[in-house]
Amino acid sequence: MALVQLPQPAGITISSSPHISNSLIAGTTYFHDIQLSSTNSFSTKQITIPSGPFTGYQAIILIPTTNNLRPHLLNLPTELRLEIYRHLFNSTPTVTLSSTRPPTFQTDPPNYFSASNLAITNVCRQIRAEVLPVVYSERKFKVEASLIPDFVVSSFVNRLGDKKVLLRDVEIESYANSGWARPEMWRVLRECTGLRRVRVRVHAVSGEVEGYARFFAESAKVWLEEGRLKGGRCRALDMLEFCGLPEEWDGDGGAEKKLKECIQAFMGQKERKAVEDVLLATRDLAIR
Repeated sequence: MALVQLPQPAGITISSSPHISNSLIAGTTYFHDIQLSSTNSFSTKQITIPSGPFTGYQAIILIPTTNNLRPHLLNLPTELRLEIYRHLFNSTPTVTLSSTRPPTFQTDPPNYFSASNLAITNVCRQIRAEVLPVVYSERKFKVEASLIPDFVVSSFVNRLGDKKVLLRDVEIESYANSGWARPEMWRVLRECTGLRRVRVRVHAVSGEVEGYARFFAESAKVWLEEGRLKGGRCRALDMLEFCGLPEEWDGDGGAEKKLKECIQAFMGQKERKAVEDVLLATRDLAIR
C-alpha cells in the first residue's frame, strides 16, 4: 500500500507497523495498522493507483480541511488579538471633542468614530466585544467647548448609548462656575458606570474657592452622591481631578485639596440641613 499526502496537514503524525494475518496462511499475507493524528482536521480518500511504478497499489490520500490552510484572526490567542486591535488605535491616545456651537461637536482625529475606522467592529460579535473596550476604555476623551461644556458632554454620552459604560477617562476643559447650578452633565456622567477618572480644568468666574466649591457641589450633586460617603470619604469626589486652579487658592496640601475640602464641607452642610428639615417636619406633625 502506498501513502499519498496532498498536501500534508500541519502537525500530522503517521505511524505504521506490519502484522501477519492470523486468518490466513502465515507468510503469504500481511497488513498494516496505520495511525494518523493531527491537531488540524483532515479527511482521507482511498484509491487504486492506475498507472506508474505503483500500478494496482492501494493508496490513501490525506486531504487537509481547507479552512485550516488559511490563517484566521479568531484562531490566535486572545492576547495577540488584543495587541492587533491596539495597534489599530494606539496612534490616538486622546480623542478631542471640540465645539463652538453646542451641542454639536467635532472630533480630533475627525474620522475616529467613522464607519471606516470602526469597520472591524462589524466583522462578528466576538471581535466587536473585544474591540470596543480598546476603542473606548483605553482612550482619554477630552472636551473643549469654551466655558460651558455641559451640552457637548451630554450629547456625546447620549450618542454612545450602551457603550457609555466603557468610558474610563474624561477630561473637561475650562469648566466655569455660573450663577446657577448645571446638573445635566453630571447626571449623564453618573450613567458612565465604568469611569475611573474625571479631570476638570477650573475657570473660576467668582475668583473665590468657596464660591466655586458651592457651585460645583450644587451642580455635581447627583454625581457626588452616587459613590456615597464611606468612612467619611466620597468615592466620586476622590475620582475627580482639578487643574488650572488660581494660585491664591493654595493652602496646606495644595489648591486642589483645599477645593475638595470646601466641596465636601458644602455637601456636609446640605446633609445636615436635610436632616434638620426632616426633624423639623416630624416635630410639626407631632405637635399637630
